[in-house]
This record gives sequence, C-alpha cells and structure tokens, in this order.
Amino acid sequence: MRVPDGLTAEVFKRALDALLPPGPPKRRAVLAGPGQPSPDAGAYILLVPVHPQTG
Repeated sequence: MRVPDGLTAEVFKRALDALLPPGPPKRRAVLAGPGQPSPDAGAYILLVPVHPQTG
C-alpha cells in the first residue's frame, strides 16, 4: 500500500509496512474529509479522521 507523504505517512507507514507483505504497491490510501481536497479516482482507501467533538 502506498500512503501520501506528510502526517499520514508518519502515523501509518511503519505499521502498514510491518503488517502487509512486501511487494509493489497495489492500492493507495489518501486522507479524506472536511477541509481536504476531493480524492482522485486512483484512491482505493480513504482515511477519514474522527473529529474530537462531533465524531
């Protein structure tokens, strides 16, 4: 799996690398939700943060 650089990679990359088998990336995860640009068609997994007050 390929994750975008920045905070998303800092939080998820090591865990995903440890859990997923090695090999070329087949799916792509992107950060989504309010205040984020619309994900492109190549995004397979959307990471949507939970708001601390509204959930």
